[in-house]
Amino acid sequence: MRFFIAFFQFPPPDFPNDLERQHRELGEIVVSSASILRWMPKRRLRHEQGHAGLMHAKAAVADSCVAFLISANLTEAALERNMELGVLIRGGGLPMAIEQLLDNLTECGEIQPIRR
Repeated sequence: MRFFIAFFQFPPPDFPNDLERQHRELGEIVVSSASILRWMPKRRLRHEQGHAGLMHAKAAVADSCVAFLISANLTEAALERNMELGVLIRGGGLPMAIEQLLDNLTECGEIQPIRR
């Protein structure tokens, strides 16, 4: 089974602590079986004041057959208290297209797997 989780938020100053918190919230089963991908700040365009571009998309894809796109960050607040919206896609060509996009972005270095 191939399972990807991609999230593209800017890491805060305590990035290692934030990463550990996100791993706890995702759970060991997901973290141990998923490729977790992140858009690193050094790859982002910046405006004249130096602020990096942001991408708010989150996606999970399993076996090129199922995709879950959601507005929520992968945090306790977003998943338990905030009003967020997501869409689950089963079958058709879209899950595979999203997985191929993630593969292509990883291969060219635009996004990177997070190593634990």
